[in-house]
Order: sequence, then structure tokens, then C-alpha cells
Amino acid sequence: MSASNSTRYWRSYRELRFVLAICVCFSAASCGQSQVPPHNPDTHRLLEIVGEYSHSSKPSADVSPKRRLGQASTSSRNTTQEEGPYQRQIRALFEQGNFNELEKEAQDARHGKARVVGGTWKLFLFYDAVSKPATEDEATEGDWSARFSVLQKWASTYPESPTPSIAIAETYVNYAWAARGADYADTVAERGWKLFGERIELAKSHLVEAARLKTKCPHWYRVMQAIALAEGWTRPQARELFDRAVAFEPDYLQFYREYAYFLFPKWYGNEGDTEQFAEEVAKQVGGQQGDFIYFEIASYLMCSVDLAESHMPDMSWAKIKSGYEAMKQLYGVSDLKGNRFAFMAFVARDKVALKDALTLIGDRRDPRAWNSAEFERAKVWASGQ
Repeated sequence: MSASNSTRYWRSYRELRFVLAICVCFSAASCGQSQVPPHNPDTHRLLEIVGEYSHSSKPSADVSPKRRLGQASTSSRNTTQEEGPYQRQIRALFEQGNFNELEKEAQDARHGKARVVGGTWKLFLFYDAVSKPATEDEATEGDWSARFSVLQKWASTYPESPTPSIAIAETYVNYAWAARGADYADTVAERGWKLFGERIELAKSHLVEAARLKTKCPHWYRVMQAIALAEGWTRPQARELFDRAVAFEPDYLQFYREYAYFLFPKWYGNEGDTEQFAEEVAKQVGGQQGDFIYFEIASYLMCSVDLAESHMPDMSWAKIKSGYEAMKQLYGVSDLKGNRFAFMAFVARDKVALKDALTLIGDRRDPRAWNSAEFERAKVWASGQ
């Protein structure tokens, strides 16, 4: 397909009117949310703490100034486990109150830098599993209270471990968004904003406490990025946080995705900022890892229908395909990411790429990528001559 035709098909996305049933963006903020009013936080002091955290001991001896930004460690390439089974394993340990095994899993994920199939760090999935109820959309106050109770008991059992403290902070971030809801800012009730602000403050206090512990964790920065989004930090402040984070752990994929999300126009960026950031990172990191990050940011853009309509045309389909191939070679392809690539190939009207992706995923449609009607439509189109 020519570049002009590819662009034209990208821009025809608005007419396709895909309905994404459930869009999981690996973010504390759900898709479809718009900007929140800034809470005028003491960001200067928080950034001082961020700087102090950056100069503390690293989570692993493998992190050194000599290792290039985004260069994957050897252990991070050993991906044999799927995302779903791993998170179910962690949730089961949490529900059992098996803090000893949870600590072992967290340490292994932190120091070993292991990833699941598709390239996501196990460490991120670990925190995601323990920081919200399994049925988050239907969680009651009792569900949240029970989760905090277990987390507090974990923190009391392991007072020198950063893991439960960071998990509590992230849980408060998720709890804050539960109070705010997923609708646009002008639809949020006053009580929702009040609870949102109070819970973000609690998240900050626990994250600051975790910073005082000797053992450091890269996910600490990711939770601070979620707070930066919630409080409406300025662009320079959010960029400083991102730069500190990747200086601490260049391989942690979530840092790139969180900052890309911060730059969405519905939050604190302008048209084209996320795309420009994707280009910048891909060039700076370079090689397969840079291509992979570009693909991840593109799939993140796909998370929101309104953004996909206006922004996907500005992402390079050729680079997205290169990033997908890099992921296949480095980490394999998970069902979710295979579905997302197939969805983008359908939008780009790249029949060859779509056929290859559908051959890989078979009938394993992931509702986080597309609905059943569009999935069937893509299969019919791909099978045509």
C-alpha cells in the first residue's frame, strides 16, 4: 500500500466507528477521561524527593550509567509467561494473605527485570494485581476497605519493604479515580472531586513514606507519574519526573507510556505532542527497543476512540509494523498485543499484516482491542481477494 493510501485509510477511521468494549491502558486513569482541575500541589517539594530518590541506591546491580537508555537486560528477554496467568497467581497470593511469597515475587520481579510475553514487566503487573479489586468497575466500598486492610497488614508485617507502601499509594490513586468516575470533568459531582483530591493526597503521603525506605523500586516513579497526571503538573515538571525515572531504570516500559499519556490533548499536551514524543524516544533509544517503544505508544493511542480518530493518522504505520516485529523477536506476542496490532492493521487497510496477525491470534479476540462485530468484519475483509 502506498503512503498516501495508508494515510487516507487512517483518516477514514472516523467513519468506521469502532466501539472498544473494554479498554485497558495500564494506567490509573481510565480511557475517556478529560482533564482534571489542578490541585496546586507542592510539586517543588515532590520533585526534590524525586531527585533524592534518583540518587539513592539502584534496585539492581544491572542498572548502571554505562547501560544505554532502553537497552534490554538479558534477563528481561526471558519471557515465557502470559500476563493473565501471572496476575491471577499474584491475586491468589494476595487473597491468601501470603505476604512472604508476595515479597519474594516482588523482589524477583524487581531485581530480575523479567517480562511476560509481549514485553511488559512483571513488576508492573504485580502492582496492578494488588492495587485494585479484581472486579474494579463493580467494586463496593467494602471491597476497597478489605483491600486496604490486607495492604496495611502486609506493611506492618514487612515495615522495611517498599512494596506494600507503594502498593497502598497506587491503590489510593485507583480509589481516587473510582470516586471521580470515567466521565468528562464537567460531569463530575462536587463530592467526587472532593474524594478524588483527598485520596490523591493519601497516595502522595504513602509514596513519600516509601521514599524513606532503604530499598528502592522503579515502580515508585510510575505511581508518582500517576499523581502528576491527577494533579495537573506542568509540562516541564512532568518531563523532569520522566527524565529522572528513566535515568533510574531505562528499561521500565511504563515510564514511556505514562508520559505519552500525559501528553494526550485531553490531558496536558497539544495536538501532535504524543507522536513527537514517540519519534523522539524511538530515535534516542534506537534499535529494536526504540521500535518496540514506538509500537507501545501507538497502541496506547488506540486506547481512546476519540484520540484514535484524530491521532492515529499521524503515527507512522511503517514504524508501528517495525515495532511489532521487534516485539515478536524480543518478547513474543501476547494475545492482547496481537489483537491490538491486528486492529491497527485493519484500520490501516494493510491486508497482508492483518492476515499474519489473525493467523497468530486465531479466534482469540480480546475485547480490550475491538468488539466482536469489527473482529468478524476484519476477518471477512482479510479473507477476500
